[in-house]
Amino acid sequence: MVGIVDNLTGPNAFKPLDIYRAKNGMSVEIHHTDAEGRLVLADMMCLAIDELSPKKILTIATLT
Repeated sequence: MVGIVDNLTGPNAFKPLDIYRAKNGMSVEIHHTDAEGRLVLADMMCLAIDELSPKKILTIATLT
């Protein structure tokens, strides 16, 4: 699995204090809008666990 994000602006962009609901149901309050990679990484790990039931997960990322 590969999770890729693009850092864009627009009407659907995250704003400080927005609430994001993660794939596992957890609510995350956005404080730093340039941290979208962490959210994608967390959702990708949840998706991998739900869909593939892996014994191990390896992540490689460059996060700010």
